[in-house]
Amino acid sequence: MGRFFALRALGRDVRSAYRSLRAAPGFTAAVLVVMTLSMGATTAVFSVVDAVTLRGLPFDEADRLVSLDRTVSGRVVTSSYAAPDFLMLRARQDVFEGLAAVADGSLVLRRDGAVEPEILRTERVSAEFFPVLRVAPSRGRLFTVDNEASGHDRVAVISHGLWQRRFGGAPDILGKRLPAEQGEIEIIGVMPAGFAYPVGATQPTELWVPYVVPDAERVARVSAYLTLIARLKDNVTMGRAQARIDQIAAASVVGGAAPGPGQVPTLRDLHESLTGYARTWMLMLLAAVACMLLIACANIANLLLVRATVRTRELAVRSALGATRWQLARLLLVESLLLSVAGTALGVVVASGGIEILRSLLPPFLPGLADIAIDARVLTMSVAAALVTGLGFGLAPLFSRSHSAMGVLTESGRASTASTRAQWLRTTFLVSEVALTVVLLVGTALFLTSFARLMRVDVGVDYRDVLTVDVRPKSAGSTSGPGLEQVLARVSAIPGIETVAAGSGNVPFSLSVTSAPLSLPGRNLPAGAPRSIGVSGVSTDYFRVLRVPLRRGRYFTAAEGVSNAAVVILNEMAATTLFPGEDPIGQRVGAGFGDPRIVIGIVGDVRGFGPEGGIDLQAFTPLTRTTRGTLLARLTGSRAAIEPQVKAAIWSEFPDLAIPSPRMLEDGFGVLIAARRFSMILLSMFGVLGIAIAGVGIHGVMSYIVAQRTREIGIRMALGALPSEILLSVLRRASTHVAAGLAVGLGMAWLAATSVEKFLFRVGSHDLRLYGAVAGVLVIVAFAAALIPARWAARVDPLVALRLE
Repeated sequence: MGRFFALRALGRDVRSAYRSLRAAPGFTAAVLVVMTLSMGATTAVFSVVDAVTLRGLPFDEADRLVSLDRTVSGRVVTSSYAAPDFLMLRARQDVFEGLAAVADGSLVLRRDGAVEPEILRTERVSAEFFPVLRVAPSRGRLFTVDNEASGHDRVAVISHGLWQRRFGGAPDILGKRLPAEQGEIEIIGVMPAGFAYPVGATQPTELWVPYVVPDAERVARVSAYLTLIARLKDNVTMGRAQARIDQIAAASVVGGAAPGPGQVPTLRDLHESLTGYARTWMLMLLAAVACMLLIACANIANLLLVRATVRTRELAVRSALGATRWQLARLLLVESLLLSVAGTALGVVVASGGIEILRSLLPPFLPGLADIAIDARVLTMSVAAALVTGLGFGLAPLFSRSHSAMGVLTESGRASTASTRAQWLRTTFLVSEVALTVVLLVGTALFLTSFARLMRVDVGVDYRDVLTVDVRPKSAGSTSGPGLEQVLARVSAIPGIETVAAGSGNVPFSLSVTSAPLSLPGRNLPAGAPRSIGVSGVSTDYFRVLRVPLRRGRYFTAAEGVSNAAVVILNEMAATTLFPGEDPIGQRVGAGFGDPRIVIGIVGDVRGFGPEGGIDLQAFTPLTRTTRGTLLARLTGSRAAIEPQVKAAIWSEFPDLAIPSPRMLEDGFGVLIAARRFSMILLSMFGVLGIAIAGVGIHGVMSYIVAQRTREIGIRMALGALPSEILLSVLRRASTHVAAGLAVGLGMAWLAATSVEKFLFRVGSHDLRLYGAVAGVLVIVAFAAALIPARWAARVDPLVALRLE
């Protein structure tokens, strides 16, 4: 029965609070707008951070899963291993339940009745892969070690999505065959609907096939392309496992195709390995949005303080009619909770629309990107945030009064003690709001400056308006049949294409690396010079398409490409490193391409890994007709009209070729800067919202002060005070609060800036010019926010003011 009456009382409070908020539409709208924007941003950002970094891996005892990375001096340099390293570690380790190798790949299928073949994302995995993750198929079976041999590897386990999409969920799926490019593959199993690896990838893996070690790689480290994952045995700690791997590494050369000095395998938690590079800046963004939420809470608390003071008489009447201290407190708390819950609900709606925008801005290689959504975890966080913020700013009006009989809730509102406490709280909230805004704006300024300087870096190519298409014909290794030169000739005749070329190896922004041992015939390499050099085969117009400047010498001729002449073009970095103080033209270079080649030209340096990447030594050779590569076409017309014609030109020479989706070179560049661009856009949005909320807060507090001092202002003006003196007095009072907030905020920002130094690009975390610019912007906003109430004060009519009670 007591619970029933408590619920009835709560219902009355809710109805009373609703009527009270409806009676003050301006106040209610202001609070809801601030809450909606702040909670919308918080919810959207939390959904991203939760999906990418906070959510654990969806596997049994995921904390026992580890990856084997390679480090130099404690710094992770790569997670790729060569086949001999995997075989040796698998044979000698005794601390894992299983050690699995994973290699990215693709499988080409011809879609029934379709002209264009289908390319499926594929993972080549060793037999231990599924047991390590402790997953089982929903139908059929998994691989065994026997399938890791040629002739026994034509089997596949497919995803639930592929089963539904291509086979309509047919119950007789087991034993069916996929028409793959290199021969049919038998389906032996189907994974459950929720299984994905890599977890949350935007392009999910659709089938898994056995990894077969090529004969040529069983001893020689041809290349490092395997990712190794393992599950610790139950009685083995991470430290013990690392010690055992160190022992194995000390007895064997482990580390890939070309291990450097001091390079060792290092165990890392698998979840940390997958998300570690994104975790720090994701948590930084979460801290930024939390800062903005605190600014909003301080602003709303100030608004509630003003409203509570205005409602002094109403609350006094309620107290005189018998309302207890708890009932009055409960009424104020219910009002604040109603505002908080309503603002959060609207914020969730805003966030649901903003998630797709955030996903489009995020780097596409982030794990968990496909899992970003407003799910139960995110909604739980939103509800918790609504309750905490509602209680937080709802308690402010209660603490502004004396504790006796709710203080001045029963007074006329002019008690000096209550007014002093309320004024102190308002000042504290305002100073805190300004200080937090300064911290947020300093962070925004640092990241904006970093991004601006990043975009000013010359990457060495003009990546705009260049269409790229990977061409991988099966006849590439033969000496007969069509070649890339026929494709280039057909594509160059398409209207809207200015120039076309092809390249293999280190095409800019493709994240591919092709290198070879470096030598200088008849002489030693200069001291400190690298022992390898990047090698790319390029067609005649390659440098013209990318607009890479020719520094010295000449480009290749068409005849040199056909005859595979022994010539080479170096980039400036290679030329100055290998031939310091000498003329590189005419010199000979050996780089794993057979006989030494003569240097005929020097071209500008290209940052193939984006503006933050370094400049490596590069050698360019003529692209032969039998070489696979990437087609690059500089467009002058519409991409939508040209792209189908480019595909048709390729298919005219290679009818069975599966063509990956063409993309613009600019998109590849965008991927490399996506993390910084995302941070810059989000922090800019937070900064704008933060300064807007702070401006509203300054305006609200000063408006209240002017309203409370109307009688005093009238008296002063009646005694001869000039309007300009009144205006300056109001602005002086506002400047005091703002100056205090600036001082505190700049100090906090100065201390906090060190923690974001590693995210910055060519800008110091303590750049005084940026701090001065932030202070200037905030002073201007504060002046504009305080000027309106100051002008109201200057226009007060003394006769009207003196009639006010």
